[in-house]
Amino acid sequence: MSVKDTLRAFLLKRNRCKEPTGIVPLGKVHKVVTIMNVDDPQYDVCRDTIQAWYRKNNIRGEVFFIDFRKLIEKERLTTSITNTILRKDLDIFGRPKADKMRVLENLKADMVIVLPTIEDSYPLDYLVACCHAGCRVGRTGCGGGIYDIELTPDKEMTQLEFFHAIIVWLEKIQ
Repeated sequence: MSVKDTLRAFLLKRNRCKEPTGIVPLGKVHKVVTIMNVDDPQYDVCRDTIQAWYRKNNIRGEVFFIDFRKLIEKERLTTSITNTILRKDLDIFGRPKADKMRVLENLKADMVIVLPTIEDSYPLDYLVACCHAGCRVGRTGCGGGIYDIELTPDKEMTQLEFFHAIIVWLEKIQ
């Protein structure tokens, strides 16, 4: 374990939310934040599907975006800057800056759903571990018991397919 990994583990443990979390039935969920990666070619279809699911279930929801792409000079963001975490929004340890953390915290979500699988998952893990959501849903492999519901996506599974798999599980929980 490198010094950077040791410091990251320490910061995650020190700053993580101390409130108890657990599996929450979908009927008791009123606010959901879904975090997705803009790098997925079908991200706009996935975003629209997520928002349709929010409306169908009468849930107030927000979609947060992770965008670690290197944009060409004339290329522009296609997402709201307030709901997008860019590489420049990370500190030296890979934690999202305080203003991005506050935006998520001010939403007071009952549930957080994390869709992307990215190479360095620490920014996502830190973001989710520090938020005060009652239930956290994500992918396996992050360690540390951050998520209450962990699913293992296939390697070639898109975010949209992973979202549908999560919804199947959430609808089974009563």
